[in-house]
Amino acid sequence: MNEVIRCIKVRRSCRSFSDEPLKQNELEMIIEAGLWAPSGNNKQPWYFTVIRNKNTIEKINEDAKTNALKYLTDPKRLSIAKNKDFDLFYEAPCLVIVSADMKSGTAVADCSAAIQNMLLAAESLQIGSLWNGIIRRFWFETPGVEKFKTIYSIPEEYTPLFAVVFGYSSKNTSKGPERRLNTVNYYN
Repeated sequence: MNEVIRCIKVRRSCRSFSDEPLKQNELEMIIEAGLWAPSGNNKQPWYFTVIRNKNTIEKINEDAKTNALKYLTDPKRLSIAKNKDFDLFYEAPCLVIVSADMKSGTAVADCSAAIQNMLLAAESLQIGSLWNGIIRRFWFETPGVEKFKTIYSIPEEYTPLFAVVFGYSSKNTSKGPERRLNTVNYYN
């Protein structure tokens, strides 16, 4: 099977990471894959904040939950934020915040393509990954985002959208579910 197709089919979200830090050259390959994603009008509207310090990642986890308690009203998300044992990043050794220049009309799609490239690059290197969307609700879509941008030196014109974590998996990932049927219609 073609290696790209294989990576697409076997990649799964990892929620159990070893403590071993990523090798610098592997991390650089993952980030470079994100930089080579397609983008509308070649705007490349992404900005990546790469965090490898375990204490900093733990602080972002705690600060995000604290911020969520200030601004969220959804009971399900509030129960997650109140859970002191829940780690938004599953103790991964590397966190990448993906921000976008929203002046680009395709910024969210472009950053999503960059993330997908990084996820597939990680899979090809046998590195676990998880695209974290909950941080959007916990922090990036709240008034607390301005403080976050200042602390982590995200340029003013960029808006944090997603977080992605990477690390060596400490467990084997399971086979993915079957794909839904009747979702493609071919016309000749």
